[in-house]
Amino acid sequence: MKPKTSFAIAVCILLCLTAVAEGYQISFRPGVTISEEYNDNIFLSPDNEQSDFITLVTADLLLGVTKRNNGLELTYNPGYSFYSDNSEFNSWRHELLLTAWVVATRNTRIELENAFLFSEDPALEEDVLSPITEDPLIQGDPTIRRGREPYTTNTATIRAIRQFGPSDSFFVEYSYGILNNDDPELEDITRHIPSVGMTYWFLPRWGLEIEGSLTDTEMDRSDDFREWHARLTQTYRTNRNFEVFGQYEHTAVNYSENQDDGSIDYQVFEPSLGLAYHISDDLLLSLRFGYFIEQRDGGDDASGPSGDIELTKTLRNGSIALTGSAGQENTVFNAENLGFTEFYEIGSRAEYNFLQNVIGDMAVNYRHATYEETEADREDDITEARLGLNYELRSWISARLEYAYRTLRSTLPEDEYTENRVIFHVALTKPRPYQWSR
Repeated sequence: MKPKTSFAIAVCILLCLTAVAEGYQISFRPGVTISEEYNDNIFLSPDNEQSDFITLVTADLLLGVTKRNNGLELTYNPGYSFYSDNSEFNSWRHELLLTAWVVATRNTRIELENAFLFSEDPALEEDVLSPITEDPLIQGDPTIRRGREPYTTNTATIRAIRQFGPSDSFFVEYSYGILNNDDPELEDITRHIPSVGMTYWFLPRWGLEIEGSLTDTEMDRSDDFREWHARLTQTYRTNRNFEVFGQYEHTAVNYSENQDDGSIDYQVFEPSLGLAYHISDDLLLSLRFGYFIEQRDGGDDASGPSGDIELTKTLRNGSIALTGSAGQENTVFNAENLGFTEFYEIGSRAEYNFLQNVIGDMAVNYRHATYEETEADREDDITEARLGLNYELRSWISARLEYAYRTLRSTLPEDEYTENRVIFHVALTKPRPYQWSR
């Protein structure tokens, strides 16, 4: 691990070691997962695909330390991957998620989080979410990572929250993120993100949210830049099942040198309206619709619709959800640095308990992205599908069979690929954790 990464993790651990002094409880649950994967295109090539079988042995370690006013939870999954035909890519993998918290005063809470990933597997398709805020600590990567050289990504966050009313709070946060690639063709990135925000219900039905952040991004080859972002949301709640809101977001990006062709300063203006409606106890609708306008200090401006929608239905033995989103984002903290991006995507996911110990799940997603800072205004269409079946044989052993499909079609033919993966997992976990308390 990098020194700053190790330091962030050490701070979290030291903060919660006070829990061992008195009145503490420690829980530890070990486990191991063995998986076999068949991948028909391990290098994501447009042609001359190479397939391989990959065996992965992973330890699943969960540690919790709690006291009355502070605590720590650590999930650590070290593993080793074995390639059948490409043994030069045999590699360690590490996944770590740590959260720690301290109740400093009656109304003040300090939270620390650290998400760490070291892997040679390019298929980081899903976000690593914060257990506290449910915001992404490490985001899934929609860009192309063709090689199997290892890479490291880490995000460490410290947050102080002050509660000054039943639903009113103020927070100050600092986040530090890194992306380091062993592949010399890919860019290393460092981010510093201080932010501040407030939620204030000045009337029983009227609430206000204000957030602001500065993202200071350092690139090893491209131009460094700063991104200023502010959001203002006004909410009106008619009852506990229905609320509407108006929102305005403003983003300004300033490059340090403007040496690259795509490094053009720009601003984005984005107003929107939305609602959240509990239609019934088992049906929830959230909707936001807006419009963004990008103004560049040179070059062509851009504009388009933005927003998101989610409709979730809870069934007797499962759930189903339909999702969609559109808008703009800065695609920088990825395998490819593609800058300002317009996108829209739609998807669905479902889960169903066929039997008490048999659960099936599926997900389908389509994404269209236009990368306006690339030389040819590259456009990608990504289609993904996943089917899975979980079977719990005993309380301490379970199995999962999964099929994943991903295809990318692009205006640049050399970027196109199709990938099929079949994975079989067997997990052994101690049903009840070891516990110590005093």
